[in-house]
Amino acid sequence: MQATNRFSPVEIEVALELIDIYLNQPQQKDYRFYCAGDESEIVAGYVCFGPTPMTEGTYDLYWIAVDPERQRQGVGDLLLAFVEAEVQREHGRLLMIETSSQPKYDPTHFFYRKHHYREIARIPDFYAEADDRVIYCKKLRNEQALPNNSPKMHPSVARLFAALDSFDFSGLDPEDWDNAKKIIAENRAKSKQEMQKIFELSEQGE
Repeated sequence: MQATNRFSPVEIEVALELIDIYLNQPQQKDYRFYCAGDESEIVAGYVCFGPTPMTEGTYDLYWIAVDPERQRQGVGDLLLAFVEAEVQREHGRLLMIETSSQPKYDPTHFFYRKHHYREIARIPDFYAEADDRVIYCKKLRNEQALPNNSPKMHPSVARLFAALDSFDFSGLDPEDWDNAKKIIAENRAKSKQEMQKIFELSEQGE
């Protein structure tokens, strides 16, 4: 976190305190930490998130940080996608993020907007004079899984959807990016079933 030059000493101290809680209080469920690394096991970034107390299905993303030497390589995208997947797996509905309005956080704001987070509130001078508290939110969609009795997915269908999952939407306009992802999410299960039938029929020569 120090290497990013974006976090104050107080923020770093708080982050370290949360790590201590996570490591020394394994029974707690408020804070989860995950790291991204490579084959050499060098940490490229990490995230901290957890359920928001006294809510149903709302989660907070407390920290997301990437080593400056590994930025612009998709590490942040992977970490955020992982958090969203974990929240959805636990039937979470909303993912909340808070950040500062200082100019040094402009890339952070762009990053969240690129991933369809919307600014829903701003508290002027919250952290200090001319340093607002900016709150982002994203409503997550829980995808419906295929029935347990569904036939095994055809390898060609699996490869197609694997390629779709890895598609880079970052070059699209944020609104177009959101629409594309929404269409994929809404039609994923139906499309898998229909394409499964197509490949099966083609193999049977029908």
